Amino acid sequence: MNNTHPTHTGLRFGGKDDAFKALLLCMLFFNYICGILPMLATNGLFEIIFTTGVLIAYRTQKLNLLGQFKQQFPLAYWLFISWLVWTFLAFFRVILFENELLSQVGMAVIRQLYLVVQIAFIFAVVKLIRLTSLTYQMLFNAMIFGLIFTLGYLLLSFHFGPEPVSENWFNYMPLLGHIRVISCVGGPVCVITLVYILLKEHPSPLFKPLMFVWLTVLWSAMFWTGGRTGISAALVSSLVVLVASAVFHRQTLIKLPIILACLIGAYFIADAMAVFSWNGLGRTLHTLQSVSSEPASIASQSTGRSFMWTVSLHAMLQHPLLGLGPGGYLFIPEKPFGTDPHNFVIQFLVEWGFVGAGLLLALMLTAVIHGFKQLPAAFREKDITYISCAGIVLVLSLYGITGSTYFHYQPLLYLLVGYSAFPYRRGFKPTA
Repeated sequence: MNNTHPTHTGLRFGGKDDAFKALLLCMLFFNYICGILPMLATNGLFEIIFTTGVLIAYRTQKLNLLGQFKQQFPLAYWLFISWLVWTFLAFFRVILFENELLSQVGMAVIRQLYLVVQIAFIFAVVKLIRLTSLTYQMLFNAMIFGLIFTLGYLLLSFHFGPEPVSENWFNYMPLLGHIRVISCVGGPVCVITLVYILLKEHPSPLFKPLMFVWLTVLWSAMFWTGGRTGISAALVSSLVVLVASAVFHRQTLIKLPIILACLIGAYFIADAMAVFSWNGLGRTLHTLQSVSSEPASIASQSTGRSFMWTVSLHAMLQHPLLGLGPGGYLFIPEKPFGTDPHNFVIQFLVEWGFVGAGLLLALMLTAVIHGFKQLPAAFREKDITYISCAGIVLVLSLYGITGSTYFHYQPLLYLLVGYSAFPYRRGFKPTA
């Protein structure tokens, strides 16, 4: 077993350690307000400051994370390097051959820089956790309390703010910008809360009752949003965690009836609090009825996604090897709406072509295989960190089949935290 932090390097807690930890925790806590463009840019700037700051401030601490990754996971390492090189080939194709449109060149530069920062962010998070007293559970708690803060603010805004209007609360919610943000960043919190209930030990007798209450409140908020794919992804991921827990850690079976009661209660609470046509699961039921009675309406009921995917694939086939380059979807003339195709596989194909997408999907598959191999021991040893990170990746990847979790800043920030645990937590033996 190798699920503990390496020996502390002797850094005294305080100063830059506190500053970087506070910055990272604030980014996760306030992740919900990134739906507003100025805050999105601000948090993106904070991520650049955090990433570059950590890598520079601790440059003398030679952890050699990339080298150890190569040594212990050579296949994954070369898939990663090959994919990264291919993204730059796709980027330079735009710079050299699509430079008539300056906006496309500018977007390619921004998108490629964004990609590099995301990769470096993973190493910065791992390095900070290794060298300071920061833990993954502190990051999880920041996500949970950030959502509690946001839901509290939304309740106050609804009851004491201006008269709520359906369109405004759907597309221009206070803080969030869009109602679906609750689903795409609330899904990971659903899984983390469930893992806490199943496996976390706490000296206070109030901990588990409070967790059950929070689970009910959280799922009420999820159901209230009416987001079909977000709710489905969170439900499937929760079911996977429950089944795995029942198989590998049977003492948790006694909690299953209470968890089920929380979900049922959350459903009825959300329906009772519905005030708009898109609240609760009524929209989903209406969609199913419409599709069953009029199959031709499937495209419209999927909010235009099927047309979006068709247009994206047709445009990608013009450059099948290198794709349309970073941010290429934005410059497809026939695109219906949005900044990405709302499907991470199609997004990879559009930006990097068949080769780049294939390399990244193969890398993700190696992470899935490694992760599932570690799960039995992780449940037996109550490794809350590893299971929670695996749950984050699972729920946001499922949501990414029809959403933007691998493109938008909000869910991607949580995805990066989740992925960071795969190569450096279990099955990883630090070397000198």
